[in-house]
Amino acid sequence: MREYGRVRLRESASQWGISRDLETTDRYLETFMCLRGRKTCGNMIALPCADSELERRLRSYTRLEPIVRHFLYL
Repeated sequence: MREYGRVRLRESASQWGISRDLETTDRYLETFMCLRGRKTCGNMIALPCADSELERRLRSYTRLEPIVRHFLYL
């Protein structure tokens, strides 16, 4: 996951973090902050080949599709 964090930071996130849910130990929360107006942030469609392989590997560890939610930092 830390390697994927570097991908997020390189692709336009200004901050990145990963947390583990203490009540549901197989649940993790990835958070990242993007600069306003960056169209690519959180949309990893055009990943370089090595990054695509990393994302494929990470998704192989999940049972369900990730739940994506967007928040506005005030």
